[in-house]
Amino acid sequence: MLENYRHSSILHRGKEMRSLGIDPDVQILDRAKAENAAAQLQLYWVTKGSKRLTWLCRAAEKGYPFAQAELGRLYRWGLQGVERNPVKAYQWYWRANKQHPDKWRWELNEALR
Repeated sequence: MLENYRHSSILHRGKEMRSLGIDPDVQILDRAKAENAAAQLQLYWVTKGSKRLTWLCRAAEKGYPFAQAELGRLYRWGLQGVERNPVKAYQWYWRANKQHPDKWRWELNEALR
């Protein structure tokens, strides 16, 4: 799955940065706290526990389409403690698709089924 690829890619970059003496977790966390939506989504992929969804929601609210689509997926299927809600799923997919027409069209059409 693409999610697994993204997750492993982030982890691989982290290993490369550590080999250069750079702590990627600190850099990503600093960028996320500075409201960088891409960094917030990265933290969602690598964080465990209750803070994980907080990072995803912050990135989605900032308008980051990949975070919006992921939040739509969680609402569509009721994953990670998010209550299943097809209407909210549709709304988040719609926001993501609005920025990237056709990228999430299938999910958008299927969200209310």
